[in-house]
Amino acid sequence: MGKHTNDLTLTQEIAGYCRISFDEELDRDNTSIENQKKIIEEFVKAKFPTCKLSIYEDRDRSGYTFEQREGYQQLSKKLMNGDISVLIVKDFS
Repeated sequence: MGKHTNDLTLTQEIAGYCRISFDEELDRDNTSIENQKKIIEEFVKAKFPTCKLSIYEDRDRSGYTFEQREGYQQLSKKLMNGDISVLIVKDFS
C-alpha cells in the first residue's frame, strides 16, 4: 500500500483568515490575532507542508458586516477568482 499524499499541489495557496473585534482584544490569550495565526500556521505545516500559506486579517472590525473588513475583501476576491482553494479559520465567531 502506497504512502497517502495530499490532493493539494506544491503551488496551491492556502488562506488563513483572522479577525478580532475591539471587545475581543480584552481576551488576548484566547482570541488574539497572533494566537489565531499560530494555530493556523501549525495546522497548515502539519497537514499541508508543501503549500504556501497567506494570512489575511482584520483588527477591530465588526463581525456583522463584511464590507468594512479590508482583509476579508482581499481574500474574497482571490477565493472568487479561484486563486485560493482552501480557507482556514480558527473559529467562526
